[in-house]
Amino acid sequence: MTEQVLASAESMRALIRKKTQLKGRQASGDMLAAVDSLLGPGPYPRDQLIEYLHVLNDHYRGLPKPALTALAQRLNLPMAEVYEVATFYHHFEVIADDDQRDRKSDDRGPLHRREFQRPRRQRWPR
Repeated sequence: MTEQVLASAESMRALIRKKTQLKGRQASGDMLAAVDSLLGPGPYPRDQLIEYLHVLNDHYRGLPKPALTALAQRLNLPMAEVYEVATFYHHFEVIADDDQRDRKSDDRGPLHRREFQRPRRQRWPR
């Protein structure tokens, strides 16, 4: 008869720690420090998400995805929830990591930039 040996609790914990990895986007230390300096000292309440997005949007003239990741980590919210809120409101502009557009530093906002202006309608002669 073979004897079955169960693993100890410590060996099971070590096995779980070994297999556990964080998945998805991870915030860099530089971006975490930048978000901390913009938002001020913690704790960061979750119900202030929109206000924090406004602070980041005003500073970066858009919302870079690494900043959204760092904000999600600071607020202890899923990245999907932060991204959902950022893309739902038309005031925010989510910027891709590889987006190299020229961002003008005017105070009028994004609707006055040339890329967002509507073309003028041509009038037909009467």
